[in-house]
Amino acid sequence: MNRRGQAEGPRRTRAGFLLLLALVAVTAAVVACGGSSSTDVGPYLGVWQRVDGGAPSPDFTLTVASREGGVALTFANLANGQDQTVVATVEDGFLACSLPTGDDPAPSPVPGVPTESDLQLSLDENGQLVVDLVLADGTLEPIWIYDRVPASAPASAPAEP
Repeated sequence: MNRRGQAEGPRRTRAGFLLLLALVAVTAAVVACGGSSSTDVGPYLGVWQRVDGGAPSPDFTLTVASREGGVALTFANLANGQDQTVVATVEDGFLACSLPTGDDPAPSPVPGVPTESDLQLSLDENGQLVVDLVLADGTLEPIWIYDRVPASAPASAPAEP
């Protein structure tokens, strides 16, 4: 065997090792950038009260529940007994849904918001749930803010006889 043949062996080994290292790095990057998983829903799950006039209002709630293939969002106006449930998808860092067109608009809609609205829900740095209207040009306009109902919030007590 000549010197050239002896030198080619270690070069091929190094090239193979570098190729393997690059493959591992690319695989790790693909896994890290993959789609959202259902575990991304955890911070959203539960009951939220809409902030009106700077304080949470028990009359306007949003319930976020996990559902096969997505998330169920129930917007409710407890003052007049209306509620509307829609399915949301888990996106990268937010939930997305559309409020359908119908005879009954969403509970207490903001003036000027159409009855079919694309919405994006996200958590802000304070832990509040922000509901943004997705405008036709793709920009977001905040329409509602919700605070989580504390787990220790008392349920309404049954009336005594």
